[in-house]
Amino acid sequence: MFQQDYILRQIEMLTAAIARIVFHRDTVTYEQPEGEVLTEGGGLRGDLIVMIGQGRLGEAEDLLFQHLRPGGREELLIAVDFYERVARLTDEELARGHFSREEILQGLTDAAGVFGVHL
Repeated sequence: MFQQDYILRQIEMLTAAIARIVFHRDTVTYEQPEGEVLTEGGGLRGDLIVMIGQGRLGEAEDLLFQHLRPGGREELLIAVDFYERVARLTDEELARGHFSREEILQGLTDAAGVFGVHL
């Protein structure tokens, strides 16, 4: 339990650092564009949200990294949104999706690194 709490705090601190360094804000909130459809095939963010709901976490993360590019602020914003959503899943939901909190922290670190932010 203590280790899980520690990892959750690390995830929160990392998202806050990305918000300050990249977006010059205290928090990062993805603003859904008007007309964005949250279904698979409705754009990257919609695909990721649907896949999270289906427990396809590894597949969703792979899709995310296929779209990340150096300097891609929108993609980094989607990555932060993705990892924050996954971090809110229960341990049981993560286990069903063959994912761990450690992978959330590592994925968030890797996504920031692709953008050029090395924390």
